[in-house]
Amino acid sequence: MRKTMLSFLLLATSACTTGPNYVRPAAPTASQTALVTPPGSTADEGPGPDWWRTYEDPALDALIERALAANTDLRVALANFRAAEAVVGEARNARLPQTTINGQGTYGRTQPPLYLPGNRFSGLGSFQLAYEVDLFGRVSRTVEAARADAEAAAFARAAVRVRIVAAVTDAYLSACTASDAITVVRSSIELTADSARIIGQQERAGSAARLDVARAEGQLAEARAALAPFEDARQSALYELAALLGLPPAQVPEAAARCGSPPGPHRPIPIGDVAGLLKRRPDVAEAERRLAAATARIGVATADLYPRISLGASVAQAGGEGISQSRGFIFGLGPLLSFAFPNNGAARARIRPRPGPRRRSRASTAPFSRR
Repeated sequence: MRKTMLSFLLLATSACTTGPNYVRPAAPTASQTALVTPPGSTADEGPGPDWWRTYEDPALDALIERALAANTDLRVALANFRAAEAVVGEARNARLPQTTINGQGTYGRTQPPLYLPGNRFSGLGSFQLAYEVDLFGRVSRTVEAARADAEAAAFARAAVRVRIVAAVTDAYLSACTASDAITVVRSSIELTADSARIIGQQERAGSAARLDVARAEGQLAEARAALAPFEDARQSALYELAALLGLPPAQVPEAAARCGSPPGPHRPIPIGDVAGLLKRRPDVAEAERRLAAATARIGVATADLYPRISLGASVAQAGGEGISQSRGFIFGLGPLLSFAFPNNGAARARIRPRPGPRRRSRASTAPFSRR
């Protein structure tokens, strides 16, 4: 008996993990994809998570914080991330022994071997324990896939945050730029109007021709026509900003409406290289983590082609009234073998849609690799 248990433990410790091992896609090297970077910054240096603070504009900071608090897409992404973390906890729990407590009580009349008239009470209490031996890495691959999904959900949330911040910053700067342009156009209209008025006085005094007056009036009309597109652009940017903050168009933020000129960054923003940019992009990182999760699930599906072994134990206590009721202590201990054979077409169908090109681990001649 001891030799059998020892052999089984040795077999469990030398278990193998099914499916291909995930290999992260190689990124381009910095020397091949260098970008223009401000002096004094490193090649892989990025702008940082709060890059908009380089503008040093309190109004912009307040608008972004308000938009992040009001955006429903960001709340959905956060909920998805928490759900993915819960799935990771559920997958990790499969590595622990699973326990079940049962209790049963019955009052009535039974027909035991020795019949006695009348109603009697009988009860049964039991405790069961089961532990799946991760012989072919099904549980390990499940945890690996769940962890990759949680990381992908975190990157998806970061991508939503980046889009919100970029949209608010763009709308705010567009409104400020349009306001600055409106000020310049209005100043040009005033100068053109003064010039037309002077030319008109000259024409009445006989020192200017009628053609000069018509040309000046045409320039004034052209200057006035240039004002409407900038006013429309400013109003559209303010409406977009209100929508990003979850407000109706009539409640345009006053801080943005008062902005007269666009703020500029007070310090250079490091750019880095293409490789660093790809590492910083959350949408690229999310796609990479989704690929890792899909690769791990190949191992989960492949493990279904092999036997699943569980160790089980149970204890129970039975009791009741009368000599006809069985009383006593019951226990059991032993392994459970589950093997879907020969019909394993469903498992093979789950393995068939593999992500990307086929890639095997070092032990590629076999469907599993040594841990």
